[in-house]
Amino acid sequence: MKDTKKELIELGDKYLKERGFNAFSYHDMARQVGVKTAAIHYHFPFKKDLAIAIIQYNISELDSLKQKVKALSESDKLRSLLDHFTDLQDDHLVCVQSALLNDWNTLEPDIQRELKRYNKDFLNFLQEILQSGLSKGDFKFNEPVRTQALLILTNLMSAVQLSRIHGKEDFWTIRNAILRSIRA
Repeated sequence: MKDTKKELIELGDKYLKERGFNAFSYHDMARQVGVKTAAIHYHFPFKKDLAIAIIQYNISELDSLKQKVKALSESDKLRSLLDHFTDLQDDHLVCVQSALLNDWNTLEPDIQRELKRYNKDFLNFLQEILQSGLSKGDFKFNEPVRTQALLILTNLMSAVQLSRIHGKEDFWTIRNAILRSIRA
């Protein structure tokens, strides 16, 4: 049986990461899925409801990644996070944070709150990896753990965005520089 709601969330996620929040409509989605816009409004009465569902979908994906890499070394956990951004870059998409940050000033407070939650979860996971790797001697860097996590996240977000202009070579340059900067 077709799960229309899940299909709409996944399509919304793709459109968000490809076009940005304000650059796609329910009409675009209805055409792609083959339903009337009323079917989308049934599941998501307002576009903010879809945005929140998309962020929650990304939180769930992050939780799945955490479980998947639980038994790996810190270096491999970090590489798995980097692989997430590599996959986005390969698909010509940006991460959910980048996609929504571009529209931050026009987002409703509920969406902003949910995006802050995702960002906090992502940064906490990255900081846990870095702290553990530092404690075990797998990583070496001079910045405080939170600062290093922010440097990694912002570099990855920017690298994915810039790869739209410069291609994947610069993305890989930045990805490799991140690993060298912590000696992973």
